[in-house]
Amino acid sequence: MNLSRLLFTECEQPADASGHGAFTVLSTQQTRSVLTKCFDRLHIQTFAVLWADGVNACVIDLIERLIVSFEFYPVMLIHASENTVTIVYNHRLNGAEYDKLLPAWQRVTAEAMGDSWSVLAIEDEEADECVDAGWLFQKYAHDILIGFELGIMGFLDHAWFFDEYGQPKVADVYCEPDPPEVAPTRPRKRSKWPGNFGIHANHPQDNAPSSLGVVDSLELSPKECVRHRLRDHSLSINCLPMRAANDDGTT
Repeated sequence: MNLSRLLFTECEQPADASGHGAFTVLSTQQTRSVLTKCFDRLHIQTFAVLWADGVNACVIDLIERLIVSFEFYPVMLIHASENTVTIVYNHRLNGAEYDKLLPAWQRVTAEAMGDSWSVLAIEDEEADECVDAGWLFQKYAHDILIGFELGIMGFLDHAWFFDEYGQPKVADVYCEPDPPEVAPTRPRKRSKWPGNFGIHANHPQDNAPSSLGVVDSLELSPKECVRHRLRDHSLSINCLPMRAANDDGTT
């Protein structure tokens, strides 16, 4: 399902038999690391959204606002229920950056969800069933965090290749293609009598290779019929009359 122009759906998990636990793994482009360092090339940030009652457009709006304002880079999982937005962030985020991001998360949450919503921020290493973030979070969040490779990684490390059924597969190793086969040149047939005016090469080395290639015919006028030499081949060029010769050689 296409949820946003900024988000790519990596995986969708429907609700279980109890009707709960639906989540979506999404990815977006990222240019900043968890340590607030700007990358010299594009990276991919993968995160999960644990839904309370199906896909929530307000949660998508919240995510988009955080991405646009460059305040989303440490987020690994989001869950919104019971007027609380629980944000699981990477434990590598330092304290100074956390102190800057928490007020921003609270402000953007109020804009997207309403003033009655609050923010609960939790490190990924502390997100377990003991966290007071609602029973849905306690039951499903930990398994999502350990079951998927969430966070920021290089674009090439994140590349997926899918088969015809949409399932990830290992990409074939790229090899340089073989050069195209060149069809052998078909030799042109030598004409013994090329026309009313032409040449008859009767030298014994007619079939020897020449640096100039095979000489098929030279259209010469009677006055131009002279003995001609082409590099290493001596060709006897005879003037052919207008009339064709008889079988006995007479004209």
